[in-house]
Amino acid sequence: MNNPHFIDHIVLIVKDIKKTTDFYNVFLGKPEHLNNDSVSYKIGNTKIFFGLPYKEYEFFDKDKGGINHLAFGVKTIEELKIFEEKLNNSQIKNSGIQIDKFGGNEFIWFDDPHGYRLEFYLRPVDKNFIGWITLKSKLDSKNKKPPLFKEGEIWWCSLGENIGVEINGKSKDFTRPVLVFKKLSNQGFLGIPMTTQTKSGNWYVSVRQSGKDAVVNLSQARVLSFKRMYSKIGELDDADCFLVYEAFLKLYVVSNKKFSPPDGGVVGKSQI
Repeated sequence: MNNPHFIDHIVLIVKDIKKTTDFYNVFLGKPEHLNNDSVSYKIGNTKIFFGLPYKEYEFFDKDKGGINHLAFGVKTIEELKIFEEKLNNSQIKNSGIQIDKFGGNEFIWFDDPHGYRLEFYLRPVDKNFIGWITLKSKLDSKNKKPPLFKEGEIWWCSLGENIGVEINGKSKDFTRPVLVFKKLSNQGFLGIPMTTQTKSGNWYVSVRQSGKDAVVNLSQARVLSFKRMYSKIGELDDADCFLVYEAFLKLYVVSNKKFSPPDGGVVGKSQI
């Protein structure tokens, strides 16, 4: 006997459809269905329905019995932070990002107007190497003219689905903001990926990107083709560019280790 492949739908009884719609629209977007008696949303392959009671409505108590909470899955910490910001901007009381002591993953909990406990739960998905290989092939074969770009600019670039500590792109195009650190030609450049996650250490430089805090991840610097570039986001000001260049030089060029020429000889310029 085969097991079910997914949860098709969930139905929750509520007292007020308008109040329910106003609340869930904040983070689930436009409902798939809406009338005076019910509203529904689609999350992945699962539909969640809210309907009026068939009998006298009783306020829900999650600690007495029945369903305890619903958890909406997110794939990255960046997505979780975006949902946290949406909740805060809409003045929806929430726990803030916490760590699940059982699963070790980040989550946020909050309650809906009818007492249902909800969560956004971080569950990284399996790597989509097949999807990246397919897109990478298309990018490589695409005949397009190199865009005009210069050092200090930030572009959306397809970085791909990568291995181990190598940074990944996001969304269907595997993109991430990348700083054009050194232009090598009109065909390529030395790029440094960026993130909105708070980081500290010699590998990271905090900057401002379009009025928001961002971090340049020096450890992920790599040569990139213009074919990976999608659109320009903005550019760093001179002060932030100086911070990045200074940190890069300290990290990759300046070393405390003393190297000696082979066999006591003199190192020529061509060997440096």
